[in-house]
Amino acid sequence: MRVGVIGRDGGRLAQAIRAGSIDGLTLLDEGANAGAAAVAAASDVVVTAYAGESEAREGLLGRQGVIQGAHAGLAILDLSKVGPDLWDEVATGLQAVGVQAAGAALSIDGSCLYVDDAGADHTVLGPIAHSLANNLRRTGRPGSSKTMSIIERLIACIAATATAEAIALGSRFGLPRDVLVPLLLKGSAGNNALRALTDGHVQPSPAVREAAIDLNLALSLGRRHQHTALFGALARAACRATEGERMDEGVFESALRWFTRGRRTGLGVAA
Repeated sequence: MRVGVIGRDGGRLAQAIRAGSIDGLTLLDEGANAGAAAVAAASDVVVTAYAGESEAREGLLGRQGVIQGAHAGLAILDLSKVGPDLWDEVATGLQAVGVQAAGAALSIDGSCLYVDDAGADHTVLGPIAHSLANNLRRTGRPGSSKTMSIIERLIACIAATATAEAIALGSRFGLPRDVLVPLLLKGSAGNNALRALTDGHVQPSPAVREAAIDLNLALSLGRRHQHTALFGALARAACRATEGERMDEGVFESALRWFTRGRRTGLGVAA
């Protein structure tokens, strides 16, 4: 089986697929002289993972995109950060040229892969999917895996932001973070956002760079379905306030600095 890997984190995904011990595996990626179309043309299965919607549309449907290398029997497993509406557009375009395409998304901790039920032959994609995560979860109709990821990351970002607000308030009263967090973990207020401060294996949310994309997708999904994502908007404001300063930090640290500064937003006084 010839498997192409295209987009962000291509090296990490290729490493995971290689470790899956798939019989007859040949891995292809975007080298110096091979773009997405060339990789697709030479592959039986392509795993794509673009960082945002504009990149995904261009990389999959553009003039040099995967669609230009389409051929009979090609299957695509897409892990790009996109909303369900864009994925529907992409999947429809690929299916029109005979390409089977299934949307997918990794959970925040990387232990689970959400995969749409429809769009591709899962007997073909199954070995690839299982090499990327220990647990495989079918989520339903096309685009549902993308929505599942958006909801999971929205919850994580909101939890990190709300926790940062509480820690900032405690600090203003005179309870420093190193005293407050261990005490909270012993009570009913303990949550993953708090545990992540002392346990590196639990991540409260993606880094600010990733969270900004996640939250924009969540707010866009909310507008599409006439749903007010009030807390999502607050989390996005906390990320936006510190963008460009420390883009490698997590949402908790970003929001904590924001609340500590007493930032003011359209939602009211932050601290």
